[in-house]
Amino acid sequence: TMNYLASSGLNSVAFATYEPNHEHGGVWPFVSPTQRFTYDCSKLDQWAIVFSHATTRGLCIQLKLHESIDGGKLGPERMLYLQQMIARFGHHAAVHWNLEQQDNQTVDSMAAMAAYIREIDPYRHPIFLRVPQEDARDRYVNFLGDKNAMSGVVLHNPW
Repeated sequence: TMNYLASSGLNSVAFATYEPNHEHGGVWPFVSPTQRFTYDCSKLDQWAIVFSHATTRGLCIQLKLHESIDGGKLGPERMLYLQQMIARFGHHAAVHWNLEQQDNQTVDSMAAMAAYIREIDPYRHPIFLRVPQEDARDRYVNFLGDKNAMSGVVLHNPW
């Protein structure tokens, strides 16, 4: 898949890191979708192989970080989740953290999550806020001028 995407002229690919109720069976980095303090190292090693291959093919890795862990707040499960994603995949040169906002997470929660990522990401990768296109201006404007917040916005188009 990475070879096809790169040969088609694309330069970026998005990966969902936690979608337990996806129609194709779901995805999560844990041993189960409900045991969020125990990570599946074998699965994460497999992801690392895919991410490394994507990088060698010139693809930027967009890691979509799920918003509903810890009820959308920056709690212990979310902090560990962010630490794991950054520690395992932050070394890639072309990666950015994609904060999804589809469960009406509060502005304060999103800002706390972005600030925490800024604090623990030694590579200072870009942080993007993914929002539905019709809500982009209303949601993203809250972060303008905050140097610890988002680097940009990813528009979620209906097509």
